[in-house]
Amino acid sequence: MRKAHFLLLPIFHLLFVLAIGHQHLENPALLGMAGILATGCCYAYWKLFSEAESFAVKPTDWLLIPATILGAFVTHYINIDLGYGAVIGAGLVGTIGSFIPMISKKNALLEKAPMAIYCGAFVGMSASFVLEGYADVLIASLSAGIIFVLSTPFFNGFGGKLGTIAFGGVCITALIHFAL
Repeated sequence: MRKAHFLLLPIFHLLFVLAIGHQHLENPALLGMAGILATGCCYAYWKLFSEAESFAVKPTDWLLIPATILGAFVTHYINIDLGYGAVIGAGLVGTIGSFIPMISKKNALLEKAPMAIYCGAFVGMSASFVLEGYADVLIASLSAGIIFVLSTPFFNGFGGKLGTIAFGGVCITALIHFAL
């Protein structure tokens, strides 16, 4: 049962790959590559789950959720409201966030804060027609923050983790819009 919440990340990862495949239904080569990628993801997650030992989330890790929300809000503001674009917004937020551990080098929470902020920055990179306002940014970044915390002890060193988590948060927001 302790592994159940980690199924969220593979599900969102597969949704991401399937979304890529869905966009290229007319191109069998790209669709085949998406299928191979999805199969590889399934195998990698199966191997990871079978070899993992501990999935404990530290209570202090939940304090990283506001950092994810902050990263998303500031990036969205720079991206949409100031009009500088997603890359400039995320780059600026990520760069500033990278200096947070210098406040106190002995604080483990501050060591993890830049990753949470940058995960939020990926959420904030979303176009205005995807996240239509700050309420949507809040829902997406809160969802991404929860997924981030649940996956913190698990996917260290995996490339694409933060973007996949952000995609999951944005997907949850889109599903809420679709359901309403």
